[in-house]
Amino acid sequence: MGGNSKDHSEPALEKEISKMHINSEKDEDTSSDSDFVPVGFDYDGFNTMAAGIHHLEKPENTEKAQVDTLSYEMLLARIEKYLKPSDTEIESKIKIPISIRRDGATKTSINITEICRVINREVAHLRQFIEVELSVNCSIDGEERLVIKGIFPEAQLQKIVRNYIKQYVSCGICGSLETVLEKEDKLLFKKCITCNATQSVNAIQQGYKALTTKRSVLRRKAAE
Repeated sequence: MGGNSKDHSEPALEKEISKMHINSEKDEDTSSDSDFVPVGFDYDGFNTMAAGIHHLEKPENTEKAQVDTLSYEMLLARIEKYLKPSDTEIESKIKIPISIRRDGATKTSINITEICRVINREVAHLRQFIEVELSVNCSIDGEERLVIKGIFPEAQLQKIVRNYIKQYVSCGICGSLETVLEKEDKLLFKKCITCNATQSVNAIQQGYKALTTKRSVLRRKAAE
């Protein structure tokens, strides 16, 4: 009877041992899968490479975010900045034969007729611009030079001519000097022959002579 009890207990013991063995194998398989590393794989190198990629992508994302937040006006201002020609670029495209000299002790003259021939503008228009800028009266002499009352440095007169070209001659889009002035509905427009752009320009204010004449008339009427 004792022998039979031993026979019955041995199969049960073997069954428990077998279950423990199977569970142990499952644990080993699970642990093995979670800790699996391919042969030749470098974890440190992989992490370094990933960090480098993140570092390279970050500035692009930041810049993109900044661009996305820019307004239409700011983008337009940037475009105009790159397209608008500078004074140096304008001067390099045209050689203006400016000749300035002193006429006596109280006058300065400039070759206005020759300048207007080069820039394709009316003498009267540039003359009016110079008179307003200097607040003086001018006249044309026998040599077709503009005689200005007063002594003015050459640099000052050159700057005035450059400003005139920038406002009334040079195209604000492509920088071309091939432009014409046209009046439409009492408005003045600068039209570019090169790029077909059209820009409105301000009319030159009343000349110094006309203003002083009006003032003298007003004073005379006030005195009566």
